[in-house]
Amino acid sequence: MRMAPTTPVSKTTWHANFEEAQKEAKQIGLPLVVHFYADWCGPCQSMEQSVLNSADLKQQFGKTIVGVKINSDQQAALTQRLRVTALPTDVYFDPNETVVMWWA
Repeated sequence: MRMAPTTPVSKTTWHANFEEAQKEAKQIGLPLVVHFYADWCGPCQSMEQSVLNSADLKQQFGKTIVGVKINSDQQAALTQRLRVTALPTDVYFDPNETVVMWWA
């Protein structure tokens, strides 16, 4: 008995793994928002409380975007690869993995 292919189920919260989020965004054809932060960063903590966990933003996951949060201290190689030099920084990729926008 053959099983029908399954449609990827999008995560409705922030991813913690860049590669997993990138793969999901490509599979379902949605843009990827990568948010870089650090635990010691005051503006990052403020943004976490006022924007990143808002119901309005969370409703967009899996519908219009895929999101991933990256701790720049724990993911130094990725932070350097994407040339992040200030925090918080958000990088917006299209589904083909091309950087479209950069916010710092």
